[in-house]
Amino acid sequence: MARFLSIILFLVCASASAEGLLPVPEKTVVLTFDDGVLSHSTVVAPLLKKYGFPATFFVCEFQPDFDDKSKYMSWEQMAQLHADGFEVASHTRSHKHVNVMAPGEFDQELAYVERKCAALDVPKPKAFAYPAYVHTPVALRTLRERGYKFARIGDSRAYDPAVDDPLLIPSFSTTGTNENAAQRVLAALRLATGGKIVVLTIHGVPDDAHPQVTTSPELFERYLKFLAEEKYTVLAMRDLAKYARPAPHTANTAMERYAPQLEKVADADAWRAYFTRSDAWRARHVAALEAELKAAGLELPKRAPSGGARYVTPEKTRLAKSMMSFQLPCGGWSKSVNFDKGPREPGMQWTSQESPWHYAGTFDNRATTDELQFLASAYNAEPSQEILSAIERGVDYLLEAQYPNGGWPQNYPLEGGYHDFITLNDSAMLHVLELLDRVVRSNGGFGFFQNEARRERARAAVERGNECLLRMQVRSTVWCAQHEPLSLAPAHARLFEPASLSGGESVEVVRYLMRLPKTPERSKAIEAAVAWFAGAQTFQAKDERQWARFYDLKTQQPIFVGKTDGRTYETYEAMRAHNPGGYDYLVTRPEDLIGKWVGRWRLGR
Repeated sequence: MARFLSIILFLVCASASAEGLLPVPEKTVVLTFDDGVLSHSTVVAPLLKKYGFPATFFVCEFQPDFDDKSKYMSWEQMAQLHADGFEVASHTRSHKHVNVMAPGEFDQELAYVERKCAALDVPKPKAFAYPAYVHTPVALRTLRERGYKFARIGDSRAYDPAVDDPLLIPSFSTTGTNENAAQRVLAALRLATGGKIVVLTIHGVPDDAHPQVTTSPELFERYLKFLAEEKYTVLAMRDLAKYARPAPHTANTAMERYAPQLEKVADADAWRAYFTRSDAWRARHVAALEAELKAAGLELPKRAPSGGARYVTPEKTRLAKSMMSFQLPCGGWSKSVNFDKGPREPGMQWTSQESPWHYAGTFDNRATTDELQFLASAYNAEPSQEILSAIERGVDYLLEAQYPNGGWPQNYPLEGGYHDFITLNDSAMLHVLELLDRVVRSNGGFGFFQNEARRERARAAVERGNECLLRMQVRSTVWCAQHEPLSLAPAHARLFEPASLSGGESVEVVRYLMRLPKTPERSKAIEAAVAWFAGAQTFQAKDERQWARFYDLKTQQPIFVGKTDGRTYETYEAMRAHNPGGYDYLVTRPEDLIGKWVGRWRLGR
């Protein structure tokens, strides 16, 4: 067995050497300190300098009493740690656990710490510690996108660079003030052997802010003395790059995300131009907001007001001015913004989301298309060049957001994830097509819109969009709620929204196609979808027939995916036994399609 382990260790070291990494020395330890408590500056740093040890300090603005400087360091004291040669890294802004953060909130918390560091000439953090050791797949993806190299959890075991994810590095806590705690820590340190590294998580020394995780100064110096006498190699997190592969940087621009797929696409140049424009708009949005923050003397943007009725007011002109103030530089709008609360203030996000870049330009929940429709109504009531210019910018946005193949993403500029998919969910793409068609025909409130160049571009966009719908139909059946942008294949969105045949969104697609002039291709698609709905498995509830929202792509049988566990169940009842509701898993819309609308369409009514 000893010979076998020696061979394994040799192979690991040989592999590391081949990648330019050094073999892990025996007795290697990483010292890390959490929460930005005052004793890190007054007790810990002087002792580390006494022994000549490096370390990483994971800083944050621990809430709710970060302003109490008898407990926490100031940012200037944190910056002094860097000046003293220590690594300053991120522990989020507020110490909020990542699993309870809203979409985009984690990204914003990381950005805040990065901005604070930059303002104090502290390098951008490349290491991260999860508050309370809690981590999620979304958090890992965000860290990779932002270029973080190493991240630490708990787990009370030694770190094995040959096995462990560099963004899930395990550690031991030193919490305690008695001999039992000391023996536990010393036992952990002795595990630093055979290519494994022991990482210590240390809170306050002492920790007046959180006594439950305190380490006494006496025990702390005892540990340092032990490390010195036993000749341990002591590292900061950044030093791990000598011995372990850091996390690879994950693409966070559209061009980076899609570049590998473009080799197989015929119109690759058009797609490259599209992704370049999208990335440029996102960069312009970031620069514009940062300039406003700087001019206003703000560290963080204010969130746009949310909730309430966006359009319920007799004062169309006043609401229109507020609405136009929230129009993004790219020409679109976010969703769930309450324009009735007044115009956007300098340094305010264009969105009501936690992150200023989440839904920063979207068609979700009728966003952008409803704003344009309202502004058209306001213009008709009281014409003005200001409103007309906003409408023209909005129409340009719709046209620019269209993919080269005719589809539309949910969000533009592209945000990544399922927001990049061609989105039929909630009829997002259909709403864009319908509004552009009103522009083309100068009806539906757009009779005033006589810009022939834009109308011609809109006409071409509608034609491409209609053709794209036909190409997205899945094997002469129906459609998925969202499709991959390049391949048009059915795509998986949120946890409970699988790549599947949609019993809901497909109805609206068919109804849209029925309103178009008949062509052989459209008629074939409509008849195929109607036949599929007529033959699909349904459920009887009281006096109505119900179709499933999702049907399996292969078996075409109903499937129900849990909102909480993401598991696929064969029946709605089985899924609800383990998951909450709050989603239309069963729909009745196909009944009118096959019982009424198709007959009228066939008769040309």
